Amino acid sequence: MSRKKNKGKRGFNNDEVWVLGFGGFLLALGILSIAIAIFRANEIAKSEVAKEFEAVVTYSELKQHDLSASQRREVEKAKEYGQSYYIAPDYYYKSTVEIEVDGKKYKGNYYSEGATKVGDKVKVYAYQTAGGKYKIADPIKLNFGSYIVTGALAVLIGGGLCLMCVISRAMDNAGKKNKKKKNNNKNNNNNNMNNNKPSTEEKI
Repeated sequence: MSRKKNKGKRGFNNDEVWVLGFGGFLLALGILSIAIAIFRANEIAKSEVAKEFEAVVTYSELKQHDLSASQRREVEKAKEYGQSYYIAPDYYYKSTVEIEVDGKKYKGNYYSEGATKVGDKVKVYAYQTAGGKYKIADPIKLNFGSYIVTGALAVLIGGGLCLMCVISRAMDNAGKKNKKKKNNNKNNNNNNMNNNKPSTEEKI
C-alpha cells in the first residue's frame, strides 16, 4: 500500500535540503532573538529593585566602532572607481565592572567614549531578578528594538525560504503526476484503438 501511495512522488533534492536547512536556521534564530527580547523586557518590568550603583572597573580595553551605513557606501563607491577611501577610526572603551550588594559581587559591562582603567569607579544601572540576584544593565543586550527587528527579519526570510521550497516541491510533484496521468491515458487510448481494429484474417 505504502509503495503505491509514494510511487511517482519525489522528496527534496540536495539544493532544496540546503535551502530548507538555512531557512530553518534563520527561522529558529529569529524566534530566539524575539524570545530573548521579550524575556529581558519582562525581567526588568517585574524587577522590584532597579537603581544606580557605584561600580569598580576590573578590566578595560579599547575597541573600534563599526562603520556606519553611509561610511560603508562611501568605501564601496571609492572601490568602484579604483580609489582608496580613508576613514578616521572611531574608538570607545569596553570595561568589565563589578558591583557589591549585600556582600555579593556581580559583574557586567560598561561602555564609554572616555578612557577607563582598572580601579576607576563609574555609575551603572542594575536591577534585581526574580531569583534575587542583580544584573548590570548592558545597553547592547537591552536594546530590545534591534533584537525584535532583527528577529522579525530572520523569521520572514527563513520562513519565506522554507515556504518557497515546500511550494516548489509540491508544484513539481503535481506537474509530474499530471504528466504521468496524461501518458497513462494516452497509452490506454492507444491500446483501446488497437483492440477495436477489425481483424483482416480471412476465415477458411
